[in-house]
Amino acid sequence: MLQIVSRSAMLVCALLLGSVLQWRAAFGQSPAEFYRGKSVDLYIGTSVGGGYDAYGRMLARHLGRHMPGNPTIVRKWVNVLFQMGLSKHPDLPDAPLIMDLAGNEQDRAIFKLMFARQVIAWPYATPPGVPKDRVEVLRQAFADTMIDKDFLADAAKGNFEIRPVAGQDIQNLLAEVYDTPTAVAQKATRMLQ
Repeated sequence: MLQIVSRSAMLVCALLLGSVLQWRAAFGQSPAEFYRGKSVDLYIGTSVGGGYDAYGRMLARHLGRHMPGNPTIVRKWVNVLFQMGLSKHPDLPDAPLIMDLAGNEQDRAIFKLMFARQVIAWPYATPPGVPKDRVEVLRQAFADTMIDKDFLADAAKGNFEIRPVAGQDIQNLLAEVYDTPTAVAQKATRMLQ
């Protein structure tokens, strides 16, 4: 019995030693030696043809040239389990929204507080006290620009994703966020720490 254990122990040691030697060999290589002839997977979390896919395609065409050993960059897609935001992204119609997975109203309020910044993203704002009629002129001009064929053609040339949010919608969302009960805001803060 002692001999069998001894042979098993030697086999385990031999396997471990072989693994360690291979591991050390990989770390002994320069980055160029390591990447040469290899491929690097670039995972895209959206469907084919969407905005992130376009960015991924462009990146994959150029990234390998700037890495030692010039590896091939291979685009792959991952299944998105859920979307973290207040509304679904058009490129991910089948991925559930985290808001729909919330178990109760307090969880939904926490998610709204946490993800409102994604809706607001890059707002254009006026200072306080601007007359309402001027605010409406600015909002209408923005809305008209977002559907202008020349603007959209220019955006397409630059591969810009255009998903505008109306000023009134942002104003309404901000009002909801500011009305979040203190206990909910404190719980959200603890979750993010």
